[in-house]
Amino acid sequence: MGQVRSRLKKMGAGVSAVESFTDLQRRASESDDESEDFTVKHLFQAAERGDLRTMKRIVEENRIPIDITDNSACTPLFMAAKDGHHECVSLLLRQGALADGLRDVSSSWTPLWIASCGGHTECVRLLIDAGANLECKYPETPLYVATREGHAPVVKLLLQAGALTEFSGIPHHSLIEAAMHGHRDYLECIHLIALSGCDLDEPVNQYQQTALHLCSINKNGACMNTLLAHGASVNVTSNYFLVGVTPLHLATKSGCEHLIKLLVTHGADVYLTDENGRRASDWANSAGKNTGCYRYLKYAESNPRPLVYLARWAVRKTLGRKRLQHINNLAVPPNLVSFLWYKTN
Repeated sequence: MGQVRSRLKKMGAGVSAVESFTDLQRRASESDDESEDFTVKHLFQAAERGDLRTMKRIVEENRIPIDITDNSACTPLFMAAKDGHHECVSLLLRQGALADGLRDVSSSWTPLWIASCGGHTECVRLLIDAGANLECKYPETPLYVATREGHAPVVKLLLQAGALTEFSGIPHHSLIEAAMHGHRDYLECIHLIALSGCDLDEPVNQYQQTALHLCSINKNGACMNTLLAHGASVNVTSNYFLVGVTPLHLATKSGCEHLIKLLVTHGADVYLTDENGRRASDWANSAGKNTGCYRYLKYAESNPRPLVYLARWAVRKTLGRKRLQHINNLAVPPNLVSFLWYKTN
C-alpha cells in the first residue's frame, strides 16, 4: 500500500487523491475483516443447529481455521457435539478438527465430555475413534457424567474404549436414582459399571448408607436384585437412626417380606443387631403390623440355612465381586450357573 501511495505522489496526484486511495484500502480491509467475522459466526451457528449443508459450504469455500474458537474457547466441533449433530461432527473431524478442542483437556470441557453428558452416542463413537481423551475432567470424566445422567449406551461405549472406572468412580446420584426409583437407564448403568469392578458399597449419604440401604427404605426390589447380583455387601451397616442398622433391618421396617426373603437368600445375617441389641425380627415385632415379616425372620433364626445356599455364598465369595462376571465361564452345568446367579433355588 505504501508503494502505491508513493507512485501516486510521483505522478503528481494531489493530497486528496492519495487520502482517498488510503481510505479505500482501509475500508476494503475492514470489509474483509467483517466478512470473515460474518462467516465465522455462520459456521458456529451451523454447527449448533446441525446445518450440514451450510457448514460444508463454509468449510470448503473459506480458509477459516477449522478449530477457530468463540469467546468461550469453544470450537465448532464442540458446538456440534453439544447438541448431538453427528454428521457435522464427522465432517469437522474429516477436515482435521482436533478431537479434544483447544482447551486444557486435563481439567476442562471437551467435545467428548459434552457429548457424553448429553447422551449423544454416535458423537461419542466418532470422537473416540478420532482419539479423544477418555479421562478429561470438568471436574468429572466423561464416564462419570454419562453414568450420572443415566446414559447407558454411552457408558458402554466408554468402558469398551478403556475408560478407567478407578479414575471415574461411580456417581452417588446414579446409585441413589436407581435405589429410590428403579429407573431402567440407571439400573443398566450400574450393571455396566459393576461389571467393571466399581465399589457398590460406598456410602451415598451422611448416614453412611449404601445403595442397598436405600433399596430397603424405598421398597425397590429391581435395584436390590441388580446390586446383590453384582456382589454388594448384604450385611453392611449404617448410622441411620441407630448404629449397626443393616439393609435387613430397614426392609423389616418397611414391611417388605419379599425384600427380606431376597436379602436372606443372598446371605443376610438374621442375628446381627443394632446398637441397642435388636435383631431385624425385634424390629418386626415392635412394628406390630409386620406379622408376616416377623414369622419369616423367626423361622430363619431357628432353622439352619440349606447347605446349597452356603455353597453358593462360598463360591461367590471365592470369586470376589470383580470376577463374578466369570461365573458364566465356569466349567459347570448350566443349571448350576443359573443357581450361582440366583436365577434358580
